[in-house]
Amino acid sequence: MESFLKDAKAAKSFRAAGDRIFRQESATSPVVARMLGTPVVLSSEAQTDDEAWAVRLAAFATLGQYDALAFAIGEPIGLSRAYNLSTDPFAEPAVQAAVEDIARSRAIVQVRSAIPLGDGRTAGAAIIVPLIIADTTGALVGLRVGRTFAAADMLATMGIAELVTLELHRARATRRESAERRQALALYELGRLSLFGTDQADMLASACVLLRDELEHDLVQLWLLNEHGALDRSAARPETDLPLRIARPFEHEPLADVLTGGETVRLRHPSARSWIPDHAADVIVAPLSSTSGVVGLLVLGRSREPYVQSDEDLAGVLGSFVGQLVVRGAAGRGPNEDEPVEWEGETAYAAEAMSSGSSGGSDMPESSG
Repeated sequence: MESFLKDAKAAKSFRAAGDRIFRQESATSPVVARMLGTPVVLSSEAQTDDEAWAVRLAAFATLGQYDALAFAIGEPIGLSRAYNLSTDPFAEPAVQAAVEDIARSRAIVQVRSAIPLGDGRTAGAAIIVPLIIADTTGALVGLRVGRTFAAADMLATMGIAELVTLELHRARATRRESAERRQALALYELGRLSLFGTDQADMLASACVLLRDELEHDLVQLWLLNEHGALDRSAARPETDLPLRIARPFEHEPLADVLTGGETVRLRHPSARSWIPDHAADVIVAPLSSTSGVVGLLVLGRSREPYVQSDEDLAGVLGSFVGQLVVRGAAGRGPNEDEPVEWEGETAYAAEAMSSGSSGGSDMPESSG
């Protein structure tokens, strides 16, 4: 110890350290000093959700030392975002197989890949971690060029996945609140129509426009039961060129079931039918219920975004509202017996169509429903 204290070199080092502290000089290298002295420029405030996710993913990629980053999660959230990617990484066969595997195992996996990046390079390694929000699953993919992932990277990826999940929870809550506001507005406007509407045809047309615009349906149809037990297509948005304006419920599988059972029915990817257009990929049929019973049917359809269980539940509520609107509204004029109508693709008169519907006969049965 004494020799160490008497060592001139050690004393010189202590004196040098004291001098540096006194002069408040930095002990770091010039390169680090320049980096620490560089002014920090933060990203501007994001104006849209896409811009916000671009900032988040760029920051996550920096933290995880990824060259690219992407995630995707299924419905009802239905969201996917990417950073520095020119193609969909989930279309890569190796990534697809890994996503299917982690959906069952809930594990983190690393796979080799050849995924083009937005900067022109190709990522050769991918780390994939599951995203789980309630009953919705997805995956987050981190990509690197020229190097693989180690155990420490797995811990970092888990942390980033937790942050992404937190943001998705918030996005889901925001979307749910927005949907609830639109639903409340739609129900309020339906109540206004029921109270203040005077012409049934105008009320039904307004109801179709309201449901299409506020609740994001691509198809809205209102079918009312007439005195002969057939269904009249009383209003629709958009107006279709379908020849069928009067339908015999017993010839169309879901229509009869909904009328008799009073339950909402969903048709996923329905086959060709004469009462819905071809572009409808997902259809909900709900009864128009009133205190006196079922008075008709509400048909809702979407072309791309599929329905979820909450949409089916809401359709039943909407059916009750519209059913009361039909009962309280002014009675519409029924088909004139001398007015030609289209019945199952054939020109007929209303009286003939109604009588044939009530008798159970059909010259052109429709097996597809």
